[in-house]
Amino acid sequence: MPTIEEFFSWMSQVKDDLSYIRCNMDHYFNQQSAKLQPEELINIEEACRILGLAKSTVYAMTQTHKIPFYQPGKKLMFKRSELIKWMEQSHRKSAEQTQESILAAMQSGIRRKPANAYKL
Repeated sequence: MPTIEEFFSWMSQVKDDLSYIRCNMDHYFNQQSAKLQPEELINIEEACRILGLAKSTVYAMTQTHKIPFYQPGKKLMFKRSELIKWMEQSHRKSAEQTQESILAAMQSGIRRKPANAYKL
């Protein structure tokens, strides 16, 4: 049978564990509620700042549907997260990365048919 000191020690540990669980649950529920709130739409001026483009360029890109946008009525609206995702998907390799991939392909033994220099 545990002594009174052991019992109080055990109760203190249970109390600490419960406060730790409560803190983690509050943090988790705050994150979940933030995810459930709809993202606020931004106007074209803010979209231009995010993209680093002129207003006329952004208008042209929306006309050709190259960037994601919303058009309630005559206004153009954007979601910040969609613009950032679009920019990340538009990543191009640098010249150094391209040279590295060419070199890797050459070293892996991939052979290509040489171009015919003579035309008959």
